[in-house]
Amino acid sequence: AVQRARRGNAPALMAVICLVFFAYFFVRMADYALYKSASYIQPFAICAAIASLERLGAARTVPRAGRRLLAVALAICFALSVWTSGFYLRRSLDAIGDADATFINGRFLTTQRIVDRLEAAMRASSAGVVISNAAQLSVQRIIADAAPRKNVFFVTSNLVEHAQPTKARDYIKWRPIGLIPVGPRAADLAGFVVENRPAAPRFRNAARDYLIVGPRYNVFNRAAPWRQDPFFSLVHEADVTNALAYVDSTLGVAELGDPHNSLSTLERDYFAPQETYAGIGRYLIFEIVRPSKRVRLLLDFTTMGFDAVHELPPASIIGKRRYDFPVVGGGSARVLSPPVEPFVTHGHAYVCLDMGREGALRHYPRRGLLALFGRNLPLDERRLVAYLRDLSAVSGERAPRVAALENVRRDLRASGVLYSGIYDDGWLGRRSYVTLSARRPGQHLRLKGFVPLTARGDFHTRIIVRVDGRVVTDQDVLPGEFAVEPPDALRAGVHHVALEFSALQTLPGDDGRHVGGALTSIAIAD
Repeated sequence: AVQRARRGNAPALMAVICLVFFAYFFVRMADYALYKSASYIQPFAICAAIASLERLGAARTVPRAGRRLLAVALAICFALSVWTSGFYLRRSLDAIGDADATFINGRFLTTQRIVDRLEAAMRASSAGVVISNAAQLSVQRIIADAAPRKNVFFVTSNLVEHAQPTKARDYIKWRPIGLIPVGPRAADLAGFVVENRPAAPRFRNAARDYLIVGPRYNVFNRAAPWRQDPFFSLVHEADVTNALAYVDSTLGVAELGDPHNSLSTLERDYFAPQETYAGIGRYLIFEIVRPSKRVRLLLDFTTMGFDAVHELPPASIIGKRRYDFPVVGGGSARVLSPPVEPFVTHGHAYVCLDMGREGALRHYPRRGLLALFGRNLPLDERRLVAYLRDLSAVSGERAPRVAALENVRRDLRASGVLYSGIYDDGWLGRRSYVTLSARRPGQHLRLKGFVPLTARGDFHTRIIVRVDGRVVTDQDVLPGEFAVEPPDALRAGVHHVALEFSALQTLPGDDGRHVGGALTSIAIAD
């Protein structure tokens, strides 16, 4: 292709350009970009290969060794393409979990294999009713097609009903409207569709299975107690409790481009590239499938990436009344709500997540050609409040007992600790807290961090540490590293450790965050 491009062959030139982009995408591990580029390069690569083969056959002046070398190179490229295609097919046909049809694993699956898995799961299910929380039309259609002799109901809005004729007579026939009051005014009502599941009287006491969309496709229920596959799980009704199912409403829909868009597609978590999060707006409504008597909501989110102001929004849950999350400070939080009494209508339990402020357009700095024109057009049209990592309904506390964060940047995400006001990279604003557990009485709190020097040379601040609301440390700290070890011995059990800085500094450059210092480690130990 390079040789033909030097002679002005346009397809070969395009193939070379594509290969240059390939190298860049490969180094950046941009898998989706590689996938799309593979589609674009095919006609240019084929034209370049045909031109090369034609030249090989016609050029008598080319040394035999050169012709053989080029032929071997083309053969190797062809063999590699066959081998990689074969690898993909083998993984598609032999994915983990094939032996258990009710535990559906979607890794490396083609669309046809997903259909096969769903059909096998439906056959393995002895229940006459299958209920799913799938909110995407494509997945709903696959599920409906996979179970022609079963009655399938969707917890969220039934998109299949609008897309194609229903196959079962007892499919959802009526869609009453539910309303949740989200504010003091009469206009502050979130209207949503309530599915009548199951509709027919003969299904009301029938056994039913739940087809649950897993964390690879869903940002909800990631802390669920039931056995979960990353993609799809078929779970018996008796094993499903407190399952959240997102429901479109008049104040929030999962539709990009809609002015009320409140739920975006999954994207790679900047601070944990192996994980994902989703941009959210202000209002999100959920049905709680088979709620327990004592339900609490676990909310895990971050505001990192939303310009210089990262103050956490005053999030709350609306059921029969409003329940506030214990959110303080800025950056990110993983918080647990008080016990919630859901809003019940038409026999189903609902809650509304109110993030406490309206979404805003994210600012992206424009450089190079992007700065020359179109500056009035947003690069991202979504109006987001935060990035959601998980929202799960849990029973009781269900909070992990964590004794130490030896490395805050590493352990904050992995430990599952409850906290608020800590940035994902360890910086602290004015107020923050973390919930730690003392395994036995007599242990002490120890924390380490540092204060940057970004302002005047005589800058200093005061750090106040409270344990369960009682001040245990109030001391001045200068720029540089600091260590705090209160002498007070702690009782065994869970402790609320709150940190407060009296003065803040602004991080330089494009960062712009107002911070008191950074936390490197915190622990309750001997």
